[in-house]
Amino acid sequence: MIEERLANYDHLTYLTFEQFSDQYFLRNRIKEILQLNITPLDQRFLIQKLMSRSYLEKQKYEKEDDVENENEDEDEVVLTADDKEPTYYNLEENILGCQHYQRNCKIECSFCKKWYTCRLCHDQEISSHQLQRAKTTHILCMFCSTPQFPQQYCINCDKKLSEYYCDKCKLFDNDPLKNIYHCDSCGICRLGLGLNQDYFHCDNCNACISIELRSNHKCIENSTHSNCPICDEYMFHSTKTVVFMLCGHPIHQSCFDEFSKHSYKCPVCSRTVMNMELQFRVLDKEIKESKMPDGMADWKTVIKCVDCGGKSKVPYHYLGMRCDHCKSYNTMQLKLIKANGAQSSINYEKSSGEVGFIENSLDDNFQFDGHVEGHDEPDAGLKLRGNDYDSEDEADYADNFIRVINNFDKYSSIGDAFKDWLNTSKRKSDDDNIVNEGEGDD
Repeated sequence: MIEERLANYDHLTYLTFEQFSDQYFLRNRIKEILQLNITPLDQRFLIQKLMSRSYLEKQKYEKEDDVENENEDEDEVVLTADDKEPTYYNLEENILGCQHYQRNCKIECSFCKKWYTCRLCHDQEISSHQLQRAKTTHILCMFCSTPQFPQQYCINCDKKLSEYYCDKCKLFDNDPLKNIYHCDSCGICRLGLGLNQDYFHCDNCNACISIELRSNHKCIENSTHSNCPICDEYMFHSTKTVVFMLCGHPIHQSCFDEFSKHSYKCPVCSRTVMNMELQFRVLDKEIKESKMPDGMADWKTVIKCVDCGGKSKVPYHYLGMRCDHCKSYNTMQLKLIKANGAQSSINYEKSSGEVGFIENSLDDNFQFDGHVEGHDEPDAGLKLRGNDYDSEDEADYADNFIRVINNFDKYSSIGDAFKDWLNTSKRKSDDDNIVNEGEGDD
């Protein structure tokens, strides 16, 4: 193992933030690794490890610095005249809130420090980020305009800010017609009387489901952690009612009601999700009474049922082909067999013998452009041959390394940063070779 082989050099990849900030120290550390009597591949491994730990040390320092700044500013509140103006759910009836919620307070976005009546009001106006309600640290009483920490009663006027308050979600709701409960497993508040009353939490689906479906629903792992197949809204946090179709896939109730006017199939898996028994038996009768044109009466077709997955060889009919197993007409045609024995295949599916491969991107992440294939020569193109480079080459590698770690934020991953370092080093090496070759021709 490479880790065991390089254990004696592991100390070269550790550094404190002070060392990380010292460019002179970093240059010397890179030169020290490049001068080791080890293979270029091992040198590359140590440099990658040094880069990773440099990045983590920087992130750790910046995180600690951010926490200190947050602690210093957590009690600071900025209010404008508009912030102190109350908003209304129903102005005529003097019900405080907004178009989304009835409540007697506003909340402060922990990111932009602006005040809104609810997270939905914030997200409609601000597109750069979302209000994380659970991270709310300040609220504003709309009776007396007193800012304070989240709680159900105002610390100044002692009025109730909402009938329902969840300290975990920082949810305030004053609607007397709503029943709300908090599910610890979901980590959010949901509409309903509560767990084991009208809902239960399915650990496999990772969602709260109607208690009527406790013994007969189809589990799909993290099913509601997805977008509605019709309106594309994320369903786990959605304020709209989510239902489960017979196949187990979730969908908004309103979206399903509209979609089912035009289709009886699941928009995700195409299985039948409505009771089609009557319609299918009517189709049986229509097919029986409809004669096929001359020359097509003896045609057969191989079909696959979308509902049960079974395959059948059935008579061909332009009105539909019925599954021999479950009697569903939700089928797909795989092969048409004509009376003269001729066959034509319908490529609805890939043949079982076909295997798709995903190209491995590991080489792209940790090697340079122009890589020469072959595991016997992993270093063919990067000029790191023991001690065959001079001090100027070492300085170039070190300067290049410092340039990369000082600009970590522009890379999507450490692998991209390492690849940039390798590519730039290789180009510099190739440019030097071209210059040298040109000088030799004179």
